[in-house]
Amino acid sequence: MENLKAKSEVIQLINNLAEQELLAIKKIIQSNLLSYLSPFHIKEFTLDNKRYILKEPVICNVDYQDDLWIYEVPRYGLHAFSKDREEAFFQLHDEFVFLCDTFLNEEDEKLTGEAIDLRNLLKKDLLTIEDIDNE
Repeated sequence: MENLKAKSEVIQLINNLAEQELLAIKKIIQSNLLSYLSPFHIKEFTLDNKRYILKEPVICNVDYQDDLWIYEVPRYGLHAFSKDREEAFFQLHDEFVFLCDTFLNEEDEKLTGEAIDLRNLLKKDLLTIEDIDNE
């Protein structure tokens, strides 16, 4: 009976240590995750063989919720997400390029007032579009 009690105490001790270890690991993961979640400034968007360079950097917010990485550039209404951080960031670039390709050279008559405002903002902010040599 005493042997059974000792085994039970050992199992309880192991469970307590495992729980403490998991909490310590969780704290490490959360602190590392925080370094990825800080807002940052972005000055260029790259996709395929083109680089879209802004005159001034714009703020990019990052979040991680429900197993999704979320990138947002409020200035342009951009919002991209994925379970994979790199994929979400790629999608952000893809969204910016889509906006430029869709609106930059479109005639006013074909755009809503909101789309015209966005197009004008893009034109104002965009310094240049460069071709990239992928050698």
